[in-house]
Amino acid sequence: MTEEAHVAIDCIKKFLKQSNMSKFLIVNINNVEDYMNIKSSLDIELSTIKLSNFCCEYDDMPDIEKFVKCCRETDKSSLVLGVSQYLKLKNKESFEMWTQVLLSSMNTLAKVIMIYFDCENKLKEILDRDVRFKNQNQIILVKGDRLENATLNLVNSQITNKKNGNVINGIKNYLDQCEEECIVKLPVSTRHYNYDYSEAGVNIRKISDSFQLLNLFKEIPGEITSDLGTEDNWKYLYENMHEYCLKDLLIREFGNMDNIDLLFYNWSKWDDNIKWLYFIALKLSEIKNKYLDYVVKKSLKNTDFIRNLYFSILDFSYEDDEFESLYNQRKNLIEVIGNDSCINEFCSIVNMKAEDRIYYLTNITSLERECIFSWLSELDYIDDNSRAIISKVYPELESYMMEYNIGIEPYNDYFKKYKLQKLNNKIYNGFIDVVYENAKRRDYNLFLKTRNEVFEKIDKRGSKIYFVDSLGVEYMGYIGKICTEMGLSIDVSFTTANLPTTTFSNKDFLEGFWDITNDIKDLDDIKHEGKGDYNYEFSKLPLHIHEELNIIKEIFRKIKAELSKPDVKKVIVVSDHGASRLVVLYGNKITYPTETNGTQGGRCCKYVEGMEVPLYATIENDQCILASYDRFKTPGAPRVETHGGATLEELIVPVIVVKNEKEIIRANLVEDVITVSYKIKAVLKIFVTKKFEKIKVKLNNNEYESTEFDGRYYTVPIYDIIKLGEYEGEVYANEQYIDKIKFNVIKPTSNEKDYGI
Repeated sequence: MTEEAHVAIDCIKKFLKQSNMSKFLIVNINNVEDYMNIKSSLDIELSTIKLSNFCCEYDDMPDIEKFVKCCRETDKSSLVLGVSQYLKLKNKESFEMWTQVLLSSMNTLAKVIMIYFDCENKLKEILDRDVRFKNQNQIILVKGDRLENATLNLVNSQITNKKNGNVINGIKNYLDQCEEECIVKLPVSTRHYNYDYSEAGVNIRKISDSFQLLNLFKEIPGEITSDLGTEDNWKYLYENMHEYCLKDLLIREFGNMDNIDLLFYNWSKWDDNIKWLYFIALKLSEIKNKYLDYVVKKSLKNTDFIRNLYFSILDFSYEDDEFESLYNQRKNLIEVIGNDSCINEFCSIVNMKAEDRIYYLTNITSLERECIFSWLSELDYIDDNSRAIISKVYPELESYMMEYNIGIEPYNDYFKKYKLQKLNNKIYNGFIDVVYENAKRRDYNLFLKTRNEVFEKIDKRGSKIYFVDSLGVEYMGYIGKICTEMGLSIDVSFTTANLPTTTFSNKDFLEGFWDITNDIKDLDDIKHEGKGDYNYEFSKLPLHIHEELNIIKEIFRKIKAELSKPDVKKVIVVSDHGASRLVVLYGNKITYPTETNGTQGGRCCKYVEGMEVPLYATIENDQCILASYDRFKTPGAPRVETHGGATLEELIVPVIVVKNEKEIIRANLVEDVITVSYKIKAVLKIFVTKKFEKIKVKLNNNEYESTEFDGRYYTVPIYDIIKLGEYEGEVYANEQYIDKIKFNVIKPTSNEKDYGI
């Protein structure tokens, strides 16, 4: 105990012995050590009156008048605590007024000693103004080292809860701790937070939000600002940090932060708090994903983050060298998020880029796909450049546009143009003439066998049959691509269906095999029902194609699973008929009268003896069947696509025998740097892991056939490739996609030029 404390205690004891002194004594102490020593010495022989006991509830201010009355009327000599800490919350006038009230008070029954803390200067002013208190020795100023001015942190009670051990809840508890320990280091949570403390006798800092509160206890990196989270975010962090620092908490939640961007795929599994923590983790990390890194640095608020993920791609020109990489990174990120509200806004804003908008769209959401189809419909023609763009933004459509060799060149050209027109949402000049020509010639009867004939000759032992309603030839390029990706081999026969091309007329060949047949109507349902935006009456765009391709992909996934069963050696995929979108686009009803209304969307009608038969029609099975794009009158129009007629897309159907590919076929370039000049023509030399008679390479929508074969090395001339740069191509064999290849075209070196090689 300090000498000053001993002196003070002696003075207090003298006061206690004065029989003629009934006024209160105030003892001011300047430091905690003296406070605790003096308090503990007097606790033994004096009762204690604590101001905190005059607070009704935990966050009520004390009833000061009731307190003063108690001090005046107590019959036990008492040590009074907490007064100065309370009065220092008030302004100077209130401090002086209540201190003078106490000094003027009397108790004839007992001695009352008030302990003040760190109020020396204010008490000196009172002594200087009123010599009575000085003459009566009512104020003892204990000499001793004074503390530096401490700051009391007051916290808005709305941002804390009572269970939080890092704060003192309420004024009552604050005063109680002051009474016991002299000073308080923890912040005080109170509903009195909004009072005017500008003239208080203690430094008061108001903590208005959880971010400020968090900073009192934890070291928060400077790059983390309050704008990066909401009040709820910071409150969550404050309540969950416990003994951790921020970085330790993030490591505990996400693990090693060196590859923090790779955890983004968990986004949909996280609740809002973990998503926000992840955003904070990104802010403190080196991010390898360049697009994500750009977005995180751009996001000055957490509410900006998701929006910026969608919109920041618009900051870049599609002609930038890194655009494709950034585009793909963004696509992978937003596919995980799936925020429809952002997509709606994005699709509205991206239209400002006019014809260039296509470079920024993806195939992830229905609204973006609609924008892509809208862009396609604005084109006069889908050329190679358009296809190159589509291959990046909507690769499934490029796979759909892939050609598949039917074995009849005019038919290959027909289906190539048919698919382009279906996507382009228009009929090209001259194509109707081709349809008419096919309707007149009907040479498919010479070139192709019937489906029933081909199906009959297939060995059904160890087989399953997938009967896919409306699976036409148009999908074969897509089917070939996905089968290669799934490790399936296919053997395709192109056949003709029965006329009319209705399901009723085209299921007889399955008699006796229904027990091993899976009847799939999903594709046909899409074409007929026209749900939502697929209905041509509501939207002229071919939005249904996406669903068609999804259905087909799911069918072949099931086939892959089917082939994993030990008793299934192959799956035979057959169909009743195809369907025509262009008939719907053409929209031409035959105007001359018929004896009966058309059926199947107007593609055929019952033949009545003596009826006028249209020029491009055929009579089979008591039906008058149109081979043109016209329609007979019907009660309603087809909603999406139609069938029943005799156009090639309705009539020609594939018979596909699917097996598991036992080996994965790969194609590799012997050299991936190709030199070209006016003397040196570009040639690819490709090694393929399986032997084929020929291979083809598809580059920029042009096809190049191999000319030489040596073991498993194929030589493919690409003489018209003269532009320098990087190329990406696809290798095909037997009309089936095999693998991708990449190579660079460069100029010859100076030595090569000198020698003319």
